[in-house]
Amino acid sequence: MVTAIWGAAVVAIITVGAEAAATTMVGGIIAIGGDLISSHFAEAALKTSPSRPQARDRLRSRRSASDCTRWRPRGRCILITLMAPRFLPVLTGVRPKPSLASRRRCGVGFRSTIEGGLAMGLGQLEVEFLLHEHRHRPITGRVLTIGKPSIALSPAKMSSLLDSYGIAQRHSAFEIDTSNQHGSGGITDRSMFAAFSDASVQAADISAYEGAEHIFNICDDVPEQLLGSFDFVVDAGSLDNVFEPGRMLMNMAKMLKPDGRLFTFAWSNSFPSAYVKISPDWIMDYFAANKFADCKVYNVEHPSVRHGETSLSVWHYDPFVRINSRIPVRHWRLHSYEASAIEDERPAQVFCVAERALYSTCERRAVQKHYRGNEVQPYLDSISRFRRSSRPVFKSPTSGPIDGSESISSVNTMRQVARW
Repeated sequence: MVTAIWGAAVVAIITVGAEAAATTMVGGIIAIGGDLISSHFAEAALKTSPSRPQARDRLRSRRSASDCTRWRPRGRCILITLMAPRFLPVLTGVRPKPSLASRRRCGVGFRSTIEGGLAMGLGQLEVEFLLHEHRHRPITGRVLTIGKPSIALSPAKMSSLLDSYGIAQRHSAFEIDTSNQHGSGGITDRSMFAAFSDASVQAADISAYEGAEHIFNICDDVPEQLLGSFDFVVDAGSLDNVFEPGRMLMNMAKMLKPDGRLFTFAWSNSFPSAYVKISPDWIMDYFAANKFADCKVYNVEHPSVRHGETSLSVWHYDPFVRINSRIPVRHWRLHSYEASAIEDERPAQVFCVAERALYSTCERRAVQKHYRGNEVQPYLDSISRFRRSSRPVFKSPTSGPIDGSESISSVNTMRQVARW
């Protein structure tokens, strides 16, 4: 193998054998380990293969319906690719495992331990967060969902979760979702909410293709009649799929009434279809800068399919770190506001529950920790208020025992609170 540095990437000329890692044909481009090379490079490379005609036919064909099986060259050939160094082992394995995206589409998702887990929608974990919040303070009044979320739960599973949280079930006539374009075959969002709440549920979307009541771009101006109108806003996975997530977060906050609450979650790393990655710091800092009444942020660590892991864990992010361990906790002004500083390569999501106050703002831009200078005190004031809130940190009755794992944060701002 010969490598050369080109910009911030590695140009690799790799000779691979018959059982080398596979490539995926997407139109006229070949993807190798998540990176792209031009098809004419691949055509040239295939000239060295003893089975060149058959390989070229495979190259020119579209990806098969089952993309869990990827094209592999026979014999020996040379692949020229532009890639990150971490992808080199993928190309030299004896038999590659399907990609995370392929395994997810073929039913082997990140969440092998709990039910659900959609790219767009609510699975078991997201519903548990809603039930946990409802148990703290009932979800009533007007609820707005951003998009029409699929609910990846059966009626029996929903009933089981309500029983686990000790919440009375208001009805058992669940409606099965047959119209959602991301449909899971589970119950509808409205029947899910109606099972434990008397709230009225509406949806906002960029188009009417799934029957949303409010049609507008969440990154443009919010219709005036929706400002300050909702008691609860649920973003079912859209925050990482828009070009301006900051604008979207501000707009969702604007639609909350005073004391209104927001539940949102987004991919934080590793998930291939996310447009952007959202860190725990980014979302916590926004609500701290805008003086919300409370904000609880979590990092959800999914098992690594590649490494054969099966457990999923939830970590609570608390940026409030004591400067000196000998200083009593009550002297909060002698503390520091720290980043999440997560050192982990597993697929991860950030979850957030926030509550707006009468004095909260919506359009202040947060400044990252490293560049605040003397303006750190407003953030410390907010995080102190968040810690005094009566809202409990997430705890699941369906969770297994906490394994006491070392914090995934290098500055100890993350604490494990649930594990399956």
